[in-house]
Amino acid sequence: QRSKRLRAHAHHIPLEAYKMRKRFFMEKAFAPPEQKENEMPQLPQQDPTAMMGMMKQSMSMMVPNMLLMGWTSYFFSGFVIVRLPFSLTEKFKPMLQRGIQLRTLDVSYVSSLSWYFMLFMGFRGLFSVVLGANNVVDQAKLMEQQVSGPAQPVQNFTQMNKDENTELEIHHHEWITPMAEDRFRTVTA
Repeated sequence: QRSKRLRAHAHHIPLEAYKMRKRFFMEKAFAPPEQKENEMPQLPQQDPTAMMGMMKQSMSMMVPNMLLMGWTSYFFSGFVIVRLPFSLTEKFKPMLQRGIQLRTLDVSYVSSLSWYFMLFMGFRGLFSVVLGANNVVDQAKLMEQQVSGPAQPVQNFTQMNKDENTELEIHHHEWITPMAEDRFRTVTA
């Protein structure tokens, strides 16, 4: 990444600074890392950047759901939305009638907030149909990725480093700052 940025923006730095950075990349950055005999290579699930990406995906799903839940509970608190077509025991009453303080109400009636929770948990199948099989919304896949790490193809880093080293070798540096006055004069003239 850094060597690609150097090639892309090399025209903004003097030749000496470019040569210094190029020498660093060719001698040190692209050298294979030294591994001790007993040291294990770092696993993908231990990579902090991959963990941060998974956490961002989780947060991108959690924040809209929290806002929608807050909106539902604020505007529809105390409303009975649905009557289930089957009867349930009294143990389900606190779960199904959240926000309703009626002791005599039948358990088969569901409050708005509880209905939101039931729909949210049941929408996984709908999300997979509408958004496709590989969507971010699928919580089961997200949990599986967090445990096992993201499934990425095995990359040959030595070959990638060799290719980038070759790209740096053949890159031509041209500093544009000394010509800036001439270009400015031609534009304004």
